[in-house]
Amino acid sequence: MSANGELILKNIWNSKQIVFLFGLMGAMIFFVVSALIPPSYKAVASIAVNQTRTGGLDAYREAKSSEFIAQTIKEMIMANSFMNEVNSNGEIVWQEMREKKSQDEKIKLWKKKIKISVVPNTGVVHIAVYTKNRLLSQQIAFEIINILQNKKITFFNNKGVKLEIIDQPYYFYKPAFPNLFLNTVVGCIIGSVVAINLIIKNTKISPVVNFGFKKNNIKYAKLSSKDLNL
Repeated sequence: MSANGELILKNIWNSKQIVFLFGLMGAMIFFVVSALIPPSYKAVASIAVNQTRTGGLDAYREAKSSEFIAQTIKEMIMANSFMNEVNSNGEIVWQEMREKKSQDEKIKLWKKKIKISVVPNTGVVHIAVYTKNRLLSQQIAFEIINILQNKKITFFNNKGVKLEIIDQPYYFYKPAFPNLFLNTVVGCIIGSVVAINLIIKNTKISPVVNFGFKKNNIKYAKLSSKDLNL
């Protein structure tokens, strides 16, 4: 290790209390900010697309066909017509949605709070709902599945598509966001990194670069113009 590197490590070690203090401050700031953010609770559910009329397709083509229908279901759920269908249920009191006045604000919130994913090469659809109330998230997930099952004739024109529930909607007790523990750790790391950067910047690093040549012990005298006969 070079002399400059050793000097930097030595200064960091000698200033470890400052690094610890900055890390503690960063952890506290991130914890307080995260605690002030309204928590978001997650509810999940899963459904599978089964086709009763595959027309002699092999397993791979049948799986790709189910995946295509699952992707159609995903786009359908994210549409504003489907959103309006869910919101028309009077038993669902989604205050955050009701506070939105325009349709574009509502669909923006819908796409932010409803996450749909399809397992590749399958007809499995995962549904995730995020709201400020864990029971409300579960209720919306139930309503999404209920609409899919009851409206399937309208949506798929009765083309032999069967939807089966794999996972009944359930919610997570702990908030999905923010993650207080993770954010606190991140704050501690950022604070420590800031302190280390300050220490490095304040370390006096020698600009001399040694290329492996030894210096000769030769003394040079300053010559005047007269000595040079100029």
